Amino acid sequence: MANSKLQVLKHPNPIKLDIQRLYKTRMANDNKPVYEIVKNAANVTKVDPSLLFSSAFQEGMNQAVNDQFTGRFATDDPKYPVNGFMHYGLDTFGEKYKRLKKYLPVGFDFQESYGYNEKGEDVETGNFKNNTDALIAKGAMIRDEMDFISDYAKKKNISLDQKALNYFTMASFNGGFGNAKIMLDEYSRTGDKNSFIDKGLTSRKGVHKNIAPRMENMPVAKSLMESATITPNTEKYSPILGNNRASLMSILSKGFPENQ
Repeated sequence: MANSKLQVLKHPNPIKLDIQRLYKTRMANDNKPVYEIVKNAANVTKVDPSLLFSSAFQEGMNQAVNDQFTGRFATDDPKYPVNGFMHYGLDTFGEKYKRLKKYLPVGFDFQESYGYNEKGEDVETGNFKNNTDALIAKGAMIRDEMDFISDYAKKKNISLDQKALNYFTMASFNGGFGNAKIMLDEYSRTGDKNSFIDKGLTSRKGVHKNIAPRMENMPVAKSLMESATITPNTEKYSPILGNNRASLMSILSKGFPENQ
């Protein structure tokens, strides 16, 4: 009997699909589409908008877009309805707030909140008035980690282009500065810098596996933001999901359409 070969199909990147599907969706608490919110927050905090977009969606902003219609993970305070812990990966924003103030607008307002991370540790996070503020908070945390990376690289005489700076910033943001320093030292000793990043040629495989999708999704986020134009929106919230539970349930049962 002849041997048969099984065809291995590559799984689609769900976050990339969400970026493509949801980038024009209007957020109720901001009354602006996702891509415009990201651009505005990136401009305030001086971070790469595609990095902010990709990181935020990987951390749960894609769910924030959907959850605004269901009330899932809503906070208890209508003044600060946006959950930074569940939807934006802002686990330690409240704890680091004093250090982050230099990256934030004067008078930046948020509500301190508390929770448990995936390790079961107590964390001091934050709730926000809108998604723009949540992304500004995230941008501030990214800037903080980026400065740590830049300072360490300068101290060790390690040259970083923008791609490398983004990569090691995400390594520090998601894997801790200690792991990022080890990865930077390994990077400094390798000949093929691009392969180190693209193929994850580091001893910290878990950190690379975690941040690789963020790097992979940056080009599509950049392309969509550059090509997007603000279009009139007569719906109260999202033209994709509609304004009522019946519409939401109908769409969920059929699957989401592509957001043209």
